[in-house]
Amino acid sequence: MEVEDSQDISSDNGIILQSDIIKYDEAYKLNHFQPCDAFSLVDIMSMIFDAILKQTDPIPDQILTIFHGKCVPNVKINDYILRILKYGRCSSESVVISMIYIDRLIQLNREFLLNSLNIHR
Repeated sequence: MEVEDSQDISSDNGIILQSDIIKYDEAYKLNHFQPCDAFSLVDIMSMIFDAILKQTDPIPDQILTIFHGKCVPNVKINDYILRILKYGRCSSESVVISMIYIDRLIQLNREFLLNSLNIHR
């Protein structure tokens, strides 16, 4: 398979990502069957969070929780996750598990919106 526009399907560090253009098994083959390291996972998580925030930020919050900040922090989500990874000494597995927990939180609490006011918490 030849990839013409790698900007749409790869992270900053060259990992080929699953997308509308490339299926999961094709991306896995294009990455030479190599698992992602923790920093590649951070890039992928940041891309996912950025896509979520583009959809949810324009929607007003139905409820405010203890996780909501008063203002949007100046730190980018990628830098924030990298800081957690560095100082929290997180493994690649814990990075994936955190995404699963966040997804479960959203699934169980439909009125809770993940947005720029709570993503850093």
